[in-house]
Amino acid sequence: MTHLPTFLGCLLISVLLLGVTKAESSLNTKSLVGKWIQAYHTATDGVSNQTLKVTWSEDGTYCLFKMEVRDGWKFMRCSTTTGITTPAFDHQQLANRLKEQLNKKFWGNKLPLDNFVLAGGVLKFRLQKTPYLYDLATNKLVPIDSPPAQKKRASHPSKNLSPDGIWSAFTKGGSVFLKQIDGGQITCVGKPDAKEHYYEGTPKWNTRSSHFMVYHIEPGLRRMVSIVESSPKGSTQPKVHRFLYDKPGDKIDRWEPRTFSIDGKTSHRPDPELTKDAFQIKAAEWGPDGRNSPTSISNADLGNIILSPEISPQARSAC
Repeated sequence: MTHLPTFLGCLLISVLLLGVTKAESSLNTKSLVGKWIQAYHTATDGVSNQTLKVTWSEDGTYCLFKMEVRDGWKFMRCSTTTGITTPAFDHQQLANRLKEQLNKKFWGNKLPLDNFVLAGGVLKFRLQKTPYLYDLATNKLVPIDSPPAQKKRASHPSKNLSPDGIWSAFTKGGSVFLKQIDGGQITCVGKPDAKEHYYEGTPKWNTRSSHFMVYHIEPGLRRMVSIVESSPKGSTQPKVHRFLYDKPGDKIDRWEPRTFSIDGKTSHRPDPELTKDAFQIKAAEWGPDGRNSPTSISNADLGNIILSPEISPQARSAC
């Protein structure tokens, strides 16, 4: 005959043990997931300098760029003749000068400078929307008056305008168009190489306002995968999600920079041999002299730089 108190005691101990086991399992699972999340953030946060914006000197002897470091960033100067990279200026000295003049704390490894240009030992930059001139030799910092802001044209965003303000370039329906602001005439200056190809991207003008660049895109396979979310939050109906899923061996999108002249008669393209094996080339920059072909094409995914030679013009594709 089983005694009721003994039975209840055993049952209570079993329940407690089961609860402890489940609690430990839950804690172990949470700990494991936490480690996974920490490892993910460690891996992704450790990737720096994925993008690089270069400013060239007027004589083309050096370039300036912002480089991310472990505890902030630095502004660097690279000689185009020797390839040697050094800090563009004394960061802590400028931080101290800013602190004295603006009565605000600044750190040498986190100077919030924009649009910085160095010429003749004088650094020009923008800080909190105010432009400054900083003499590296005398440590003199002077704010300069900004010109009155010009009224933006609603139909012609400034990012599409040429530096001289005369031309506006844009893509529409996969083709490339050029418009003279004063005359108002719109001219189609280029169409894609094939029916399924197209042009895309914000035009990048050279400093001479003689040429601009957009990207010609040859679509790949673009394999799509669908998944069903059976119990989405806040809804009783399932949701279908579709996303791009390239498999090894699939043809991927090919991005190629193309340049067009303002006369609307000629276009330029890189040597196909330079871009045929590139993976998602999406970054090209003009050289300091503003010549009619990009100086370099950077592979954003692999980080390498492909220098392109001067390219002979070719007749544009008629629209």
